[in-house]
Amino acid sequence: MGTKSTNSLAVLLLSLSLAGTMDARAQVRSYPTKPVQFIVPFASGGGTDILTRIIAKELSEIWGQPAVIVNRGGAGSTLGTGIAAKAAADGYTILFNSSGIAPNVTLFQPLPFDLLRDLAPVTMLAKQSNVLVINPSVPAKSVAELIQLAKATPGRFTIGSGGGAARLATELFRSMSGTRVEIAHYKGGGEALVALMSGDVQMLISTMSDALPHVNAGKVIALGVTGSRRSSIAPTLPTLSESGLPGYEYSTWYGVFGPAGMPQPIITQLNHDVARALATPTVRKRFASTGIEAAPSTPDEFGRYVKAEVAKWAKVINELGIRMN
Repeated sequence: MGTKSTNSLAVLLLSLSLAGTMDARAQVRSYPTKPVQFIVPFASGGGTDILTRIIAKELSEIWGQPAVIVNRGGAGSTLGTGIAAKAAADGYTILFNSSGIAPNVTLFQPLPFDLLRDLAPVTMLAKQSNVLVINPSVPAKSVAELIQLAKATPGRFTIGSGGGAARLATELFRSMSGTRVEIAHYKGGGEALVALMSGDVQMLISTMSDALPHVNAGKVIALGVTGSRRSSIAPTLPTLSESGLPGYEYSTWYGVFGPAGMPQPIITQLNHDVARALATPTVRKRFASTGIEAAPSTPDEFGRYVKAEVAKWAKVINELGIRMN
């Protein structure tokens, strides 16, 4: 090939490369150019729905485009998640889901989608810790003391469970602590708290919003929060991990996904815009009032976290032999 042909080929390749880069940048700058559909795989009014609506309002203002909430509840969030996983990967159908998506991989078999293959992680949104509370009659001042007492006196203690995700948090506590205390099942967290205050059960993993009023009133005692770090609304409470149960973490988390194959520039733009929305004073104030903490992440960080959550809950669920069909 002659020098002239070689130079022409080099110019052509450079032009194509620059054009591709410009197209990608233009795609980022022009997204979105129409309304974006946010699928919430739960009924309206629940925690994930409320959180999504808070973020959607901010994103609509950032984009100058409507963010349309579509509630597609059913089958423990798997119905709406499956719809999002099969949507066009163009950035105009986005999934807002919560921590239950990870145990669902093991609980529901077969699923109409592969969580780790069919969805693209965009960002973590937020986390909310629960709290381990005990009846005042229990002579324990720390998680370590509670575990020691439970092991030393088999059959003495019963732990309450409000069902659903709380059941998994309770089972994880029993498994990791090696206590295997008996579980008393209740229809909801409020009913389980009443049982704790009356002495029918001696310990309970409860939501912060439900438990803290009773903690402040002296009706129950809080030993620690279940998240990976201390809560901003109860900063003096240690985590379970630092106060007697190393490695324990149970948080209600919320995150954003898109269909697999969504262009990377759109993922990057979404990630940036959601972080921007989370940083607004309105969102920060709304979150602080409910004990929710913003937790934006990179797509890769979120993807690794979800993968670890799937593995963690698979171990717990398989040990217990729990299945939901």
